[in-house]
Amino acid sequence: MRYKTWVTVESSCSELLDLKWVLSSPPLLQAQSGHDVIDTTAVFESPESIDEAHFKNWCEGLEPRRRIRLGLYFEDLILYAIQHLSAYQLLAHDIQVFKDAQTIGAFDFIVRAPDGETEHWEAAIKFFLQSEPTDGWAAWIGPNGRDSLHRKMTKMLGRQIHLSDHLEAQSTLAELKIPTPTRKRILSKGILFQPHFERGWPIAQAAHPAQPKGRWMRVIPFLSYLDEFGQDSFWKLRLRPDWMACVQAQSSDQLYTTAQLKGVLHGHTRAIMLSEIHPDGCEFHEVHRWFVLAETWPHPQLEH
Repeated sequence: MRYKTWVTVESSCSELLDLKWVLSSPPLLQAQSGHDVIDTTAVFESPESIDEAHFKNWCEGLEPRRRIRLGLYFEDLILYAIQHLSAYQLLAHDIQVFKDAQTIGAFDFIVRAPDGETEHWEAAIKFFLQSEPTDGWAAWIGPNGRDSLHRKMTKMLGRQIHLSDHLEAQSTLAELKIPTPTRKRILSKGILFQPHFERGWPIAQAAHPAQPKGRWMRVIPFLSYLDEFGQDSFWKLRLRPDWMACVQAQSSDQLYTTAQLKGVLHGHTRAIMLSEIHPDGCEFHEVHRWFVLAETWPHPQLEH
């Protein structure tokens, strides 16, 4: 495996950085009984194989609505990787399945593997924060307080990945002349955030051991943290869907100083992702990923 904890490749194209992150970052979770997890470093070519001019032209054709929605943008990057950076053949993408005019699910990707077998891939990108000192999935909550790792994985493992078992799904695929998948695989990416002052809390059950760990703090103690430890740092606000690749900058022109960040956070009431950045010679590199949260979290919140 050739995982890099953070992808920090010099480029002016944020989409290119995100694609490289998709290719080289570890899965969110390890494989579990009955469910195979995709190692993207094994099924896709290395980031160095990307034809940057070709990818840039492809990006220009992205639908605007898909570029601003994290999940759809993530799927499109996987779509490009399947078609241009793998030995897999794309058979279908986002195929809806209906029963009595009601949607019962959708296939994210159906591909033909190099050995000729047909595979169903379910894709997910998630960012969860630990709310209690347990590895149980229910303790890992979304930044807006409305989602949890338990809820997501119960849906994915209990229902979505088994869509091809339904007669309606098999009929839909047959009409499209697509074989029923013989393999079911999950492609999951993301970051798990632990409370900064609770270093002894266990990581989530089945979390991939190479997973980079983020940090979270509520806004009032975070402001105090900035006074004590953040004076030499720079910061970037990671507005959705810019949540994937690590920040690398040639200058601090587009970054906040700690004093500027404190002004931004004054009266702050919504969850926000931040990259903490340190100068490294003539460049600026991300050293930590943060979520700063309202004092009322994990009660449902709005988020940027």
